[in-house]
Amino acid sequence: MILMAILLALWAGLIGYCNSVMDKIAHHYSSSRFSQKKNQQWWDPDISWRNKYKDGDPDKGPKFFGSTTFLVFTTDAWHFYKWLMNGLIYLPPAFFFGFLLFDGRLVIAAYIGLRIVYAVTFHVFYHYLHAKKAGN
Repeated sequence: MILMAILLALWAGLIGYCNSVMDKIAHHYSSSRFSQKKNQQWWDPDISWRNKYKDGDPDKGPKFFGSTTFLVFTTDAWHFYKWLMNGLIYLPPAFFFGFLLFDGRLVIAAYIGLRIVYAVTFHVFYHYLHAKKAGN
């Protein structure tokens, strides 16, 4: 029971850490320790968002296959920590589902399935349903 409590605390702490990095670089970058890192192209959200595109230009399209979608986490710090945080959030339900049915393979399948459902839902709402309608 103590081990379970420690694991849950570590899990929640890692999620909190990831979220703190995301919020710090998104809202207080210049006053953060991240602004002192060598690779500003990775850390600085004012410029790192361009890492997704060829030559940093959105008009030239994605830098590589998936760089603006499912592999965006490889392009900058903010997206990496978001990817990591979301991955951590899906672990408990995936383990619960797999162990509930006594099949370890279902843990992996449930984890991947949850990530896919999240990604598709995010994509549809972000790019289509939350976008301004033409003429507005």
